[in-house]
Amino acid sequence: MAHQSKYAKHALAGGAERINFLNKCIMEGMTDYVFEFLVSEYRTAPSKKKAIAIYDLFCSQNAPYRINCDELLPPKNPQLSGMIDWYREQRQAAQQMNFLKRIATSSNRTPVREQFDFLLPAVFRQEDNNAMRIAVDEASKGVKRPTSGAQKSFVNSWIQARRQLLDAGFSSMQGTWGP
Repeated sequence: MAHQSKYAKHALAGGAERINFLNKCIMEGMTDYVFEFLVSEYRTAPSKKKAIAIYDLFCSQNAPYRINCDELLPPKNPQLSGMIDWYREQRQAAQQMNFLKRIATSSNRTPVREQFDFLLPAVFRQEDNNAMRIAVDEASKGVKRPTSGAQKSFVNSWIQARRQLLDAGFSSMQGTWGP
């Protein structure tokens, strides 16, 4: 089992508690917890499209929600980017195959289930306990629309990320901020 933050139970709870928690994290810019939730979802049904979406949004050098562990991410650590580049190449090759060959060889192209697990202990080594306690408490009461300029900015930027995650197969993102 991969490392989990002490707040993971709120994201993994399901239903309104999960959506409220994720929306609060998005609104407050605490997207490391959204990353943690997506990694747990990825583990249950890994796909190259999901791996690429997580990487592009949370791990790449220019990721809009880059997680808090620079020493394990590109450019300092090229291992993850190399694997994602390979997934991109495999996806492109698969799209060139005829339907029967693609089905017959699909199990050979399954991505590594634990692809992002090594990042979780580093991301949560310095959890902001006070800020998260407040966020969890507020999320448990339901999340109101963003009011501050920073909150509105985070939510507005999330709309495109949400679309990318939904397109990749993360249907659980349907209830997060967005149209």
